Amino acid sequence: MYRENSIPASCEYSLWYTAFRGWDLAPYLRSAELRIRRGAETVAIASYKHTGGLALNKWESTETKLTPLIDELLADFQSEAKAP
Repeated sequence: MYRENSIPASCEYSLWYTAFRGWDLAPYLRSAELRIRRGAETVAIASYKHTGGLALNKWESTETKLTPLIDELLADFQSEAKAP
């Protein structure tokens, strides 16, 4: 992990993320955003947001919630990487 202004020049790509948790009898992942950046340019983005309400899947594991998000992120990234 690096601070924003201390990313080494040898790192062509970086992963930026933001996550928020909620509380409803127990903590749960409420939302997350992942970005792949090349330098200062965002080349792929994926996000998760709990729909709210009484959905019981709010207490699923973070891995269960983020695995499809990471798949989406990398699929978008591969599409961007193939573009001329």
